[in-house]
Amino acid sequence: YVPDSSGMVVSFLLSYVLPILLMWGLLSILFKRMGGRGGIMGVGKSTAKEYVQQETGVTFKDVAGEDEAKES
Repeated sequence: YVPDSSGMVVSFLLSYVLPILLMWGLLSILFKRMGGRGGIMGVGKSTAKEYVQQETGVTFKDVAGEDEAKES
C-alpha cells in the first residue's frame, strides 16, 4: 500500500502554512491601523517630528530699552 501523497500535502498546508499566513495577515493589518511605519518591521520607529524655531532676525540689542519688548 502506498499512501496518497496529495492528501498529505493538503493536510500539511491546512495544518501549518494556512495558520501562519492568517496570523501574518492579521498582524500586518493591525500594525498598519496603528499607524506603524514600514508595516511589521517598523516596530519601535518614532513618528515624532522635530520642530525648529525660525529666526526672527531681532536681537536683544534691537529691543534694548523698550519696556514693551518680550522675548518669545
